Amino acid sequence: MRLGASQEIITPFDTVELAGYVLREQPSEGVLDDLYARALFFQEGDARLLWIHADLIGFSRPWALALRQSLAEELGLGVHEVILTATHTHSGPATLPLRGCGQMDETYMAFLEDALKGVARRAAANPEEVNLFFAEGFSPLAKDRRGDKPSAHVNHQLPVLSFRRADGSYVAVWANYGMHNVALSWENRLVSGDMAGHAARMLQQRLQGEPVVMWTNGACGNVNPAASSALPKLMQGYGDSLVIAAMDAIRRSQPVGETTLAVAEKAVALDLEIPTAEEIEQAYAATLQRAEGHPRVQRAMDEWREQALAALAEGAPAQVEIGVQAIRLGPLRLAAIGAEVFSHMMEALRAILGFRTYVVGYANGVVGYLAPRAVYDEGGYEVEDAYKYYGLFRLAPDSYDRVYDEALALIQSLEMPPEQAEAATPSEGEPSEAAPSESEPPQEAPAE
Repeated sequence: MRLGASQEIITPFDTVELAGYVLREQPSEGVLDDLYARALFFQEGDARLLWIHADLIGFSRPWALALRQSLAEELGLGVHEVILTATHTHSGPATLPLRGCGQMDETYMAFLEDALKGVARRAAANPEEVNLFFAEGFSPLAKDRRGDKPSAHVNHQLPVLSFRRADGSYVAVWANYGMHNVALSWENRLVSGDMAGHAARMLQQRLQGEPVVMWTNGACGNVNPAASSALPKLMQGYGDSLVIAAMDAIRRSQPVGETTLAVAEKAVALDLEIPTAEEIEQAYAATLQRAEGHPRVQRAMDEWREQALAALAEGAPAQVEIGVQAIRLGPLRLAAIGAEVFSHMMEALRAILGFRTYVVGYANGVVGYLAPRAVYDEGGYEVEDAYKYYGLFRLAPDSYDRVYDEALALIQSLEMPPEQAEAATPSEGEPSEAAPSESEPPQEAPAE
């Protein structure tokens, strides 16, 4: 396999509003640590993959698609051969329209677009031969933030795929861990990549060749660290713990002969629940009651109520589009999904596809939380409030199952010869036969 790697600092030059917390006072007050954009360009035979990753909260699907299309055209790739992901740090500039959670700065967004294109071009310009090494690590940091509800679940796997030159030095490392980057709390007003950003920088410093370290987020819609604080020490301690786990995996890594590279993608239209005007009013009041009348929540919910009622009167959109991308990368099978995916998704896919299967969240845009049907019955922020910040209306309860079906079918299609894969991949909106559309993911004991 050939691989090109590049990185670039994307820290804002000026004060900006930070994303992720409605309670946070704005704007930023300085920089705790630099943010980075990183890019890896893979080649194996005729197959190629350009992976761009940023220490940011995420992107809207239209913005991500426009960037991918532009780079694909420039570099002679298919759009499906370009992926854009984010760490989902809650201490970076607003790059995703989240109601009441930070205004996007047009100047920064223009700078960001140029920076992401630049880092991608450099990665694609000079690929070199690499050998693959892999091991699955473990970290107990992730906790189900919803408590001991029946659906409680968490993944502690930390896969590490490293790419080394013949002399043993590292070109790049890919690591993935499913946990919200919220170790820095809403009181923090300093720009930071949070735990994932800290871990990537520290791991780079410990490896020969100072490789580009791409630390992606996984299926973490229900998963947080055990605590958060405005003080950097807690976040840095968590990040150091992740580095220790990653280094342990690297020390145990074995060479991988399999260098398969294959990519497939599908846009899936998910149904939205369209409420009545009375139900909008009830949902508005319920969120304000849970927030105990906090003025910043009040302003965000006033805006949501007004826009939701207007959309209902004008003819509300019935669906939202989400991206599902399947990647075979060496020994790994990856499902990259444009949402805050609950942790159950990885376990369900692994039960069929094998243990080297992982979910990458916040991929090619973010439409909101993607929760199993059981969570709708339990309630909670992810299904009762979050959609009011992301957009207007809630995803229908079958959305998780539909995305699971599509992800499973896409990954399985990469195992087949091209002519069989085309016939086996379901058309948009059509459930796959590989798994039942209302499948229940395997249950795990509640997180400690």
